[in-house]
Amino acid sequence: MKSSPRAPLWLRRTVGPLLFLSLASAVVFTTRALGRALSYGGKDYGLFLVGLAALFVLVRLINYLSFDVLFRLRRGAEAPALLREIAGLALFFAGLAILFHSILSVRLTGVLATSALITAVLGFALQDTLGNLFAGLALHLERSLQVGDMVKVGEVVGTVEELSWRAVNVRTMVGSRLLVPNNVAAREKLEVFPKSGRPIGQILRLSLEYSVSPQRVMELLESTVATVRGVVVEPAPVVFVHAFAEYAVQYEIRYWLEDYARYLEVDSDVRERVWYALGREGLAIPFPTSLRYQYQRPWETAAEPAEFRGDHLDSVEILAPLSPEERGKLRSRLKHVVFAPGENVFRQGMPAHSLYVVERGELAVLVSSEGGEVEVGSLSAGDAFGEMALLTGEPRSATVRARTESALDRIDKDAFASVLSANPGLMREISRLVENRRERSHDALERARGREARPAAGSDSLLSRIARYFGIDEASV
Repeated sequence: MKSSPRAPLWLRRTVGPLLFLSLASAVVFTTRALGRALSYGGKDYGLFLVGLAALFVLVRLINYLSFDVLFRLRRGAEAPALLREIAGLALFFAGLAILFHSILSVRLTGVLATSALITAVLGFALQDTLGNLFAGLALHLERSLQVGDMVKVGEVVGTVEELSWRAVNVRTMVGSRLLVPNNVAAREKLEVFPKSGRPIGQILRLSLEYSVSPQRVMELLESTVATVRGVVVEPAPVVFVHAFAEYAVQYEIRYWLEDYARYLEVDSDVRERVWYALGREGLAIPFPTSLRYQYQRPWETAAEPAEFRGDHLDSVEILAPLSPEERGKLRSRLKHVVFAPGENVFRQGMPAHSLYVVERGELAVLVSSEGGEVEVGSLSAGDAFGEMALLTGEPRSATVRARTESALDRIDKDAFASVLSANPGLMREISRLVENRRERSHDALERARGREARPAAGSDSLLSRIARYFGIDEASV
């Protein structure tokens, strides 16, 4: 169904005053035809009524020509509503004074000047109105506030929808409307977040225990916040030691947003990522209570939760040569980590020295190509990945990203070295299993990159590289 064409803009601007002029003219003409002219005391009120209606039409026409035609041609944008209203009111009252003087022989200035009582009454009555009018005019001339900007009034944040002669119309984040009088906006503290310009900063404060190194915390938080969607790359997130509180060290995270209108969503994502990152590193947000601690040296590994057993290590292919006692030794040294959906376990090319085993969750394996990232596989419960990093210290050959919340068990070099040093003969069987697995992974990566699969090049045997990495004499294998 086709919509009917809209009337020209000049006609839509003047249709109301034109109808009023037609009605006023008809009433005056009819009364005069019936011999009942609208006059009293020698003053023609009928003519005054027609003149008033004509004044409405004239003001609308001048307003249209000035702001819809000339202003658009010179500025290339729509004129502010506040400027329209002020100009229209000024022109109307000037024309009204002329009508009073020319038709009714009344001088408004004289009446107001000779009546101190009327002047006082009008001054008190229009005090707030005039204050709003001039405050709105100042806000407009200074261009300190524009339609589309976000503002914070007290604890309320919203988007400016309209600047009128009386108030600033703000649409809050929950959809309600907040009217801030112009004199209040000009007098009180009003925080403005411009819709265009430099990124807008956001601050998050949290507290951590005194036993944790501030450098470790700052590096962890900065790298975590930088990965959140909606946080700009430049300026980069930065973390400060904000205060030494009674029971914890307080840190301040500062990050900048692409679009401040999404600050609630981005702030939630930042807090979520920080929570997961702290949990993976075994860092807790302390409660304001009195606790008794048993001293533990910083380099000692914290005990794992009682419900965590690591039984799924038995299904890991490269750990098959280990005896039950040796696997039990690894279980006691496992690091349990949890990743949020969309978070990278590691990125391609990163230096590494650990292997991961999936306890629960789903993860994607991706490699870089000319067109971006290409998914080459997926991982689920029981799968292991990162064996080459554990055994040789090679950089990561792919990116692994969590699709869902994923719980992983991490085996670090130090934990695995304690097993190999006690039984160096394990390296030969492990190297054979890893070589087979590596050939399969290498072929999959080459196919993902669009190249023909071919044997991986190497200057020496995998067994020699493992022995050298762990500092074990190959002759003892």
